[in-house]
Amino acid sequence: MSDKPNRRNIIILGIVAIALCGPFILPMIKAAPAKPSASPSPSPRVQATATPEPTTAPDVMVHVAGAVQNPGLYVLPQDSRASHAIAAAGGFTAEAEASSINLAAKVYDGQQLLVLLEGEMPPKTTSDKKTLNPGQKINLNTATLEELMLLPNIGEVKAASIIQYREENGEFRTVEQLGNVSGIGAKTLENLKEYIAVE
Repeated sequence: MSDKPNRRNIIILGIVAIALCGPFILPMIKAAPAKPSASPSPSPRVQATATPEPTTAPDVMVHVAGAVQNPGLYVLPQDSRASHAIAAAGGFTAEAEASSINLAAKVYDGQQLLVLLEGEMPPKTTSDKKTLNPGQKINLNTATLEELMLLPNIGEVKAASIIQYREENGEFRTVEQLGNVSGIGAKTLENLKEYIAVE
């Protein structure tokens, strides 16, 4: 029986203590600083840049004729070689004179590649010195294919080789440098000297 009054007294004392201390505890709880929430850092701005479109060289159209499987007109990428044009036409026929074409030469727009038959002579052209005006000389650094073919013994294949050499090695510095071109021997060069110039 004595325990009940003691418990009651303890409870009463606890209530009184809370009532007395409450005004001091509540302001401390309210004054506690709130923990700042982490704000997301701004993401760096990425500036979009326009990607330049790759430039492509124009195609060239070549006429492949003569002793090939499929003669005709063929469109080839710029800087193609005669070998690519022959391959596009299905290759040589069994009767073709393969050496009549410089397979390593670059082709150009509007060119005709004529593959001869074995033993066939190339068609005659106007490439004769009589077509040159008296005293006229062909400038190796600016001459077109047609102008080079005015030179004696210079047909389409050799004229194309001269242009190819000029494109790959730069302008001719001397007339004698023409001897470095494939198919131009010392005798041919000597016969051409009075008709050519380097300017």
